[in-house]
Amino acid sequence: MSHHHHHHLPVREHLRIAKGHISSQEFDEAYRELSVAIHLVEDYDASSELEDSELAELYLMRASSLMSSTKGRVFRETDSFHQVLEDLESAVTAQPQDPQYRLIRAQFYKKSEFADYLSEAKKDLDTILKQDENHVEALVELGDVMTRQKEFKDAIPILSKAITLEAGGEAYMSRGLAYFKKTPPDFHSAAKDFYQAQLAHPNDENLYLWRAQCFQELGQWRDALAEYDALIEIVPDHPGYYVDRGFIKDSMGHREEAFADYNQALDLGPHAMAFNNRAMYFIGEGRIEEAIEDAKAAIETDPELHIARASLAEIYAQAGYREDMLESLKAAMGTYYVDAVDVMLEPAFESYLEDPDFQKVIGRQG
Repeated sequence: MSHHHHHHLPVREHLRIAKGHISSQEFDEAYRELSVAIHLVEDYDASSELEDSELAELYLMRASSLMSSTKGRVFRETDSFHQVLEDLESAVTAQPQDPQYRLIRAQFYKKSEFADYLSEAKKDLDTILKQDENHVEALVELGDVMTRQKEFKDAIPILSKAITLEAGGEAYMSRGLAYFKKTPPDFHSAAKDFYQAQLAHPNDENLYLWRAQCFQELGQWRDALAEYDALIEIVPDHPGYYVDRGFIKDSMGHREEAFADYNQALDLGPHAMAFNNRAMYFIGEGRIEEAIEDAKAAIETDPELHIARASLAEIYAQAGYREDMLESLKAAMGTYYVDAVDVMLEPAFESYLEDPDFQKVIGRQG
């Protein structure tokens, strides 16, 4: 069989055209152009026209064109995921000594949403670090992978090494999380790392939330409050952040300011926890009917918010509505209150402790 010699454009010409499409963000066209080039390389042995580095780039470009045209769906769909993976594989094969291709593949593995490829990512990163133990990006990625695999203690020295070589926001964020989640947690070190990460990523909401949580755990309410103030500056329309900030103000004894935050949250839309917390404010003020109304609204907004059933029972107890209290208490037993002791320690129920029906509901009758 003699091959017909097709008159085709040189591979480099297809590459040039594809780059034009990519810069105009025409990713489907770029993908087609690169596929023609790869077809020439693989089936017509035009690979002699290219250097190994150009060949690796060719596969990488097709992989990234497909990623761009599928807009992140690639991480949820097995077919396109494996298609990209094959191209990254070919790029690594063409340039095995160049760490950037393994690094890109490791980052790609990390983003899969339908399966856990973290151990594959780890292999690539280990390979890079065997060649160059001070490869900062590989150290940061490896630390992040280990944090995701819950190997917090082992991740910390790797991320510390990356930070020593070249301090960067990603490394601080991952190390902060490792300090935050390890057993026992080191909230003090985590808060410091999250601050460094904030300098690099001043609009990352999670960093403020995590840092606030560190301060709450450390009992540093004013510092926690400062994080929520900063967060609400960045994201002024997130009801949950007002609820959280209100809770901190409540804990500091600033009840009126907390009340204002719960109202602010509810101005943005129904929010179960905002209703619940505002109900507790109302009962504290002796505004019984408003308290009952809010506790009911909390349950209606989110039937899974078990604390709201307990709040309602406590409000009825304080108001002296015995029948309603017993009914709400039944609903809260086993969901919010784990056992009778939890209920008996709640000051609202103090006057009912001897009531036989109350004892029956909490499982304490003879």
